[in-house]
Amino acid sequence: MCKITYRIALIIFCLLYSTLVIQAQNDSLKADSHLYTLSNSKVSPDGKWVLIGKTYVDQRDKPQLLYINTQTKKKINLTYLKGIHQNLLFNDLVAGRDNEVLKVVDLKSEPSILTFENIRKYDTKASNNRNLLITLQENSTLSIKEIKSNVQSIKTTLSIDQVHNYFLNPAKTRLVYQLADENNTIGVINLNDYKNSSLTTLNGFIEKIYLYSYFY
Repeated sequence: MCKITYRIALIIFCLLYSTLVIQAQNDSLKADSHLYTLSNSKVSPDGKWVLIGKTYVDQRDKPQLLYINTQTKKKINLTYLKGIHQNLLFNDLVAGRDNEVLKVVDLKSEPSILTFENIRKYDTKASNNRNLLITLQENSTLSIKEIKSNVQSIKTTLSIDQVHNYFLNPAKTRLVYQLADENNTIGVINLNDYKNSSLTTLNGFIEKIYLYSYFY
């Protein structure tokens, strides 16, 4: 962990130092107007990448969101992806929305992108062995997909129709969903083994289901 923290600090120092060098080499006001600040750093689950926001002082240039490899110092501009902070995954993968399109980006030497349209809601779960992509489509289909080493390895492990909505517990170990049927059926999915348990009536216990899934 100390090595990862040191690498992140070194990357930020190098970026700040390069800015000072540029300013020192050019005394014009135009150069001064391109000073920038770095913020909102977040490390990927495996420590291979750090996400940094870059904001220009004069605001003439748009802010950037840079994903920097802590080992190779490779920088990738991911400004176009929204919601990326909550969707940093293992194996050089990230997810976010580009306008209305959900994209899963593989950042290896030859970046490739998976796209999903008509997605009403989505979540991800970062895992060393299997990243999870959870989507609820506009046609009310809930899908859970596994993504292992790259985007080509994606496979659907569970799909349920007629889902009105869903939510995850904070630990992302349980998914609770509600069907759009006459009984308003409630289901609970264990995201470790995909076991699916259904309830035919609420009986006021939806909060208890959530609390149970929080701790187990």
